[in-house]
Amino acid sequence: MSNSSFSTTDGGMLPEITITASSNFTPKVGMNVFIGVVKDTLLDDDNRADGRIEVIWDRVLDSEEGTRIAKPLNKFSYTLPVVNEDVLLVRNMYTDEFFYVSVVHKNVTEEEVTERDEGYQEIIEQKLDINHHQSKLSSIGDGGDEDVYGETFEPNPAVLPATMFEGDSIIQNRFGSYMRLGSKNELNETVYSADGEDGKPMVSLRVSDYEIPEGDPQLEDPENDNAFIYLLSDQSLDLSAIDYSPEHTDIEPMDSYAGSQCIIGADRLTFVTKGDDISISSANKIGISTAKWAVDFDVLMDQVKALAEQLDALCTGKATLTTGVGPTGPGTNAGDTTAIVQEISGLEQ
Repeated sequence: MSNSSFSTTDGGMLPEITITASSNFTPKVGMNVFIGVVKDTLLDDDNRADGRIEVIWDRVLDSEEGTRIAKPLNKFSYTLPVVNEDVLLVRNMYTDEFFYVSVVHKNVTEEEVTERDEGYQEIIEQKLDINHHQSKLSSIGDGGDEDVYGETFEPNPAVLPATMFEGDSIIQNRFGSYMRLGSKNELNETVYSADGEDGKPMVSLRVSDYEIPEGDPQLEDPENDNAFIYLLSDQSLDLSAIDYSPEHTDIEPMDSYAGSQCIIGADRLTFVTKGDDISISSANKIGISTAKWAVDFDVLMDQVKALAEQLDALCTGKATLTTGVGPTGPGTNAGDTTAIVQEISGLEQ
């Protein structure tokens, strides 16, 4: 065993690392690198999460030997390629497994995309566990057989890989944090694919660790996700499963509006500034809804202004109240009410 520490350019020390070596351990470094062509993306109904593709890696060999199944080298961050795209492949010479690293730049036209070859043999699917990276080189205790998953890592069996769609880029971790860089498509059963034009971009950022019913896909779910942000270009977002306070009738409901929008949701939202202002600017209306009130801010301010003007008219003698001894005169606070009306009027755009 050897311990090593390294100095940084500013004289500091990087964290100390411990390297364990064994005299009979042979590093598995043998690999081949290829550029292959995607023959198919294996997105069947039973498994749409592990990013497997069927790839042609050698055109000289026959179709069976020259075509292999490849999985993403980094299962937590990858772009699912489409048919006929070139991909950079890595072959593990010891296990004869294939992995793809990234898409090699190539413009794919509609004419280039070939019909799916239905003649390939049935593939034995392997279950991908996003939470476990089993170490076969070390164990806990004195020679025990318990697998090591790190010193602080807490696996969550409820966390599953996100369901992929063609062309998506997914960034996800082992704990239930997901980012999808995708697009709307009416063939995809997602909460953002009901309205808008197919192919328009969208981004979803969410945290979600609820246990999905067995067999269901890991998809965006505003009702059960802990928190979410959606950046939509031409879509609506289905929020019908959430029991939220409805908007004022003058404002289009949030779950039916389709277009460019940003939607943020959680059990609670908090906005904090550390040294400056919070600014909210609307080109049209601002709606504020609570469990008791549904407010159009324009209507609220119009009513506040009208109330202040009526009160000022009474206080300045422009309007009077009838009493048993005659009409009332100007109030002693007439100057104050006039100033309030002027202040409110100054807020109007």
